[in-house]
Amino acid sequence: MKTLEELTALQQEFLDAGYTAEFGFRMACLTLLKKSLKNEFDKDSETADKAVDEHAKSEAEAKIKSELLKHLNRQIKALQNLHWKEIFQHLFRRIFQRENQAECPADLHPAIIPISNDFSCIYALTEAISNGQCAILLASSETKDMSEWIKTIVEDNFTEDFVAVYTPSEVVGEMKP
Repeated sequence: MKTLEELTALQQEFLDAGYTAEFGFRMACLTLLKKSLKNEFDKDSETADKAVDEHAKSEAEAKIKSELLKHLNRQIKALQNLHWKEIFQHLFRRIFQRENQAECPADLHPAIIPISNDFSCIYALTEAISNGQCAILLASSETKDMSEWIKTIVEDNFTEDFVAVYTPSEVVGEMKP
């Protein structure tokens, strides 16, 4: 099992290699995350109890899930727009022979995202992927159900050198994947 520091170093190497800077990679990851979340949400709605007092709760949860998927769609569109903007800027520099003008590369580091009992960590993960960052999602004992749900999505779709879930172990000071 890797420590948090080892996983951070692994993800930093992945960032330094430049894989996350590619538009296609980030777009594929966002699309994969969206598809996986939609499948999980559909699974949850099929298994949901249809009791009358649960109806209001399920409607509110469905609205939150719908907003999350809309947010992912907005991120995908924003990433597409950014990609086209970068292409036009590159062409502009070539046309006016400013190719050797240095661009400011972002100093990227893995994002550390705590898992909470709402979907805020998914929003943060979406932002990180869209910005070309790797992410480590930190679980806690208070968020056990959400952590397990997110861990399933992450392990099914991503490698740990890009996105990983960490859970604190029982021994103080140690971490485990």
